[in-house]
Amino acid sequence: PRRRGGRGPVTAPQPAPAREAAEGESRPARPRRALVLALGLVIALGILLRLSSWFGTELWLDEYHSLLVAEAPDLDGVLGLVAADPHPPLYWVVLHLVLRLLGSDPLVARGLSFMLGVATLLLATSVALRRWGVPAAIVASTVLGGSALAIRYSAEIRPYAFVAFALLLGVLASQAAVDRPSIRTYLAQAFALALALGLNFFGVTLLAVGPGLALVRRKGRLVLHQAALAALAFLAVSPPLVRVATRLPAEANEYVKAHWEGRTAADALVAVGRDLLPSARWPAAHGPGARRTPIDPLLEGLAVAGALLAAAGASRTAREERGASERRGDGLAWACALLLGAAAALAFFSFAVGRPVVTPGRFAASFVPAAALLCGAAATWRMPGPAGAVVLALVAALNVGASMGSAEPGIRVDPGRVL
Repeated sequence: PRRRGGRGPVTAPQPAPAREAAEGESRPARPRRALVLALGLVIALGILLRLSSWFGTELWLDEYHSLLVAEAPDLDGVLGLVAADPHPPLYWVVLHLVLRLLGSDPLVARGLSFMLGVATLLLATSVALRRWGVPAAIVASTVLGGSALAIRYSAEIRPYAFVAFALLLGVLASQAAVDRPSIRTYLAQAFALALALGLNFFGVTLLAVGPGLALVRRKGRLVLHQAALAALAFLAVSPPLVRVATRLPAEANEYVKAHWEGRTAADALVAVGRDLLPSARWPAAHGPGARRTPIDPLLEGLAVAGALLAAAGASRTAREERGASERRGDGLAWACALLLGAAAALAFFSFAVGRPVVTPGRFAASFVPAAALLCGAAATWRMPGPAGAVVLALVAALNVGASMGSAEPGIRVDPGRVL
């Protein structure tokens, strides 16, 4: 039809739902671009903080020891020196190969931890983005990117950045093997288990994730498969782990002995919990010689409040999903929670048997990526879960880079000198 006077066709009125849909397609474009830009800035800041720590801190005693081990003439020499160390040998073997390839500069040795720290940040962020969306990825990357513990150990010549990366890989592989069981996912999970166990005895916490997740999913046969796979992985990498547990003497470090003197296993759990919160500082703001600032109690209180809100959101989400046979919670969130639960169990029972493994900061640093992913997942739960996620991200932002440039006391080594 044409308008009167021949001024062109009459446009039929667009139905209201179609008009609203067309407007809705363009309306969220700008906010979404802003969120993506914010995510990019958070990632860039996390990388810059790790870069600053890489170049801006001095070597200390444990790093000097790592260099002496890794600079042995050959692999036999490395394994001989590691035999007296309370850790499995894989990290020092890899570090030895890196130094042989790129040169024996301490900055090169720290570069291995830096690359692994950045890889952990990028992997955790991409997983949160793909699984839960941009807001959840911003929360997870803020908590992990600004973690003082993650920053510190991403620039230290010790295995903990590698352990954190391996545990994150193990969580992802275990979740995939339970939700999509196949030969390929089982092989990936076995590799991740062997990697974590070969790096540090903290890797034993990963053994509980697969069977626990299968139990949550109520897959009886899969529980047996996962238990068998965990047992095989442990047996394959067990010699150094058994040596650590039985032959070596108990922790003789005077600082650790002084820290735990007169304390209980419950104190170990509290210490791990405080270090996993985004308010954690480096050096630790608790224990002997702790350096507390007036803002520390406020940040810790906010972090605890955020964690409680997130837990309430998780509880409400679980109640609403109860009875849905096709879905029993988010598999990745469950896997992260199971890993943190296993870490708490290791801290408690190692203390109970007289061989505490918890050192302020160092123990929890390996589990910060899992905690960050849980914070990101909270953004997708029922209220007050998203409110808790926002509070935790805010605490991480306020605490970002806390105590940057500080280092533990020890032997000072010029980072520019080839040892």
